[in-house]
Amino acid sequence: MENRRISDDINLFHQAINNPLSLSESDLLSLIAKFPYAQSLRFAYERHLYLLNREVHNISSTLLYAANPNWLYEYLHKAVPVE
Repeated sequence: MENRRISDDINLFHQAINNPLSLSESDLLSLIAKFPYAQSLRFAYERHLYLLNREVHNISSTLLYAANPNWLYEYLHKAVPVE
């Protein structure tokens, strides 16, 4: 049971990084709660909000995790890959 939950978390983590829109906002926030220091999840959450044209509330706290604010800006604004 525990191994399955860990496997589910790993799969969700991977999905969040590769395609933030594939997860719900609550899934992303749940992952952030489980892994509070995972900067990539915070970036994925902000990108998720940006791609949904929603206001990005915690950009200043997310900037604390980014070594370069210009990189974060480019990440949020990069084009969505066409599949």
